[in-house]
Amino acid sequence: MKAERGFTLLELLVAIAVAGIVTAIAIPGFRTIIITNRLSSAANEYIAALTEAKMEAVKRNRPTLLCAATGNPAPFDSACAGAGTVVALTGSGATDVIRVKPPSYTALSVANVKALRFSGQGLAREPGGTALAAGLVAEISSAQLSSKNRRCIYMAAGSVISTCTVTGTSTCPSNEPTNCL
Repeated sequence: MKAERGFTLLELLVAIAVAGIVTAIAIPGFRTIIITNRLSSAANEYIAALTEAKMEAVKRNRPTLLCAATGNPAPFDSACAGAGTVVALTGSGATDVIRVKPPSYTALSVANVKALRFSGQGLAREPGGTALAAGLVAEISSAQLSSKNRRCIYMAAGSVISTCTVTGTSTCPSNEPTNCL
């Protein structure tokens, strides 16, 4: 008589139990990876908006504005659709929306987004100010991560953009730390 081929019920139950244990261990790690990637994506969206505002100002030789959540200067204020929107001033004094605000991601908080006005030379200043923009431009954070839970975006000399990953529950430092990751 030929021996039957296949799995016994006990072998099948052991395989299902091992798969369940491996899944239970892996899921928290995947969650951390997903949230970390969302933080990086959101920071990259704001960096892209800053770069686009600068390039459009140079291309048009007209002022552009990276909008803040509130308090945007006229004539840009009516065209700003939220923090991160890029608006250009046309030759007739009207505004032209170049880029709508970056998408919002679940489990992320965006704060301290500065309105920045770029000149035709591509240099950023705070609206109404004369000094070149420097310091913290925006911060993106997640309360669901215990470490490396904050992305800080900085600007130096009105055009150099850099990011820093910070751990903590407080806000990003106003000036870029020397020990940025």
